[in-house]
Amino acid sequence: MAQSRSIGQLADRQVPVCRLDEKISDVAERLRASEWSECVVTNPSGIVLGMLRKAMWEGVENGMLVEQTMEAGPATFRPHVRHDEMFAYMQKKKLKTALVTSPDGKLIGIVRRKELMKK
Repeated sequence: MAQSRSIGQLADRQVPVCRLDEKISDVAERLRASEWSECVVTNPSGIVLGMLRKAMWEGVENGMLVEQTMEAGPATFRPHVRHDEMFAYMQKKKLKTALVTSPDGKLIGIVRRKELMKK
């Protein structure tokens, strides 16, 4: 039987990040120019503070800040979690993505359920 890989090994580390004090309009422009519809809100040290999902930035007034619309304190998972366990959890909770962080909350990356299914 093949050894299960960890989500730390499989995490996409190229996830977009944004800061609390950024204007939603600036972040939305960056996201529209990329393949992403969400960004991870971090502090300058890379500690995860929240998520900004498409439904949170679409149609928002100019001048509003990330801090005003983000989802604070999203669930995060440690890199040692096995991908098959993570897939089962994400399927049960109907999660499309999950954040992977170090024990101190520093962003490592993001895993997608559809990608875990392929592994």
